[in-house]
Amino acid sequence: MTAQQKPGWSRSLITFLIIFALGGYMMYRSRGCRPPERVGRPARARVVEVKVGDWLVRAEVADTPARRLKGLSGRAELEPGYGMLFVYQEPCEPHFWMKDTNVPLSVAFIKGDGTIVRITRMEPNSLQRLGPGEPVRYALEVRQGWFEDHRIEPGFRAELPDKIPPPPLLEGETGPSE
Repeated sequence: MTAQQKPGWSRSLITFLIIFALGGYMMYRSRGCRPPERVGRPARARVVEVKVGDWLVRAEVADTPARRLKGLSGRAELEPGYGMLFVYQEPCEPHFWMKDTNVPLSVAFIKGDGTIVRITRMEPNSLQRLGPGEPVRYALEVRQGWFEDHRIEPGFRAELPDKIPPPPLLEGETGPSE
């Protein structure tokens, strides 16, 4: 039999195809098929300006163990002129790796007086641990090649903020009492 002899058959086929297509679309849009939600900078990030040579970097602050551990991992992109400033209370020799970090980065290790002691390139998802080789107070991560593109080398100085702003208040929180 042909579709012309049984008109209900073609309607059933069309209905089946529509339901099949909608089911596929809904499956695609389910959580398992979505791209990572953390593509760029979080909306509530604390950002400071760091001057390196004649250039300015807008840097997200990582000043707690949890923020430093998370770093830029999970990001799908990093906007130009943007990075992350890792702040340590006391001079130490931090080591960085790129587990779960998809964006190629460079990191400058910076002493308390702002002197850059080492700059190194880091490859996406690498487990290689890289450190400064001496105690530092800061590390500045940017897109890979940023330091080279701006002719920044060890020995240059970074102007770091005097004060790091406190973390943003969560919904429903109030500031410190005056």
